[in-house]
Amino acid sequence: SIGGLVVALLVFALRHFLTRLSPPARLPLSHPLFRLALLLLVALSLGMLRHQLAQPRIDTGHIAYYNDTDERLAITGVVIAPPDARDSYVQIEVLVEHSHPEGSGVFTEVAVVVLARVPTGSDVRYGDRVLLTGQLLTPPEDELFSYREYLARAGIYSYLPFALVSVLEHDQANPLLGAIYALRTPAFQ
Repeated sequence: SIGGLVVALLVFALRHFLTRLSPPARLPLSHPLFRLALLLLVALSLGMLRHQLAQPRIDTGHIAYYNDTDERLAITGVVIAPPDARDSYVQIEVLVEHSHPEGSGVFTEVAVVVLARVPTGSDVRYGDRVLLTGQLLTPPEDELFSYREYLARAGIYSYLPFALVSVLEHDQANPLLGAIYALRTPAFQ
């Protein structure tokens, strides 16, 4: 990986620097500068390892596996943030509980967040358990802005740009947050 290559180059550069010093000027292993360089190298390595481990494993158990396929999915989950009403759609974040290909009885349990755009006028609120149907896509990116990276920082790797939505149950999330969101956004009460 790129992280391993960076660490290897840093180790090589540190070793090269230390061996180039003339024998009287060589730093002993106990020298504070050497220890600082070693500590920075270890911190950088641990940071890159943490980043690699934080990346999701996209396999059949992850909903992003179905991104950009022709398969329509039925997804059941809970709206975990206040809906964001726009002119031509309402955007919702849904914590997925179950998903399956439309028309199939084979359910996959997942606990990831999907961003969905549902039609305006959809009566969806924070805490609603919903059924979404549609085709999952990988969030787009272009030269100026990567919506994919922006959403990935929030743990979102899939979105439904033209989802159909049905509300199955109300008040399935944190009631305290639901009350706060209801005060902040009276249009969704």
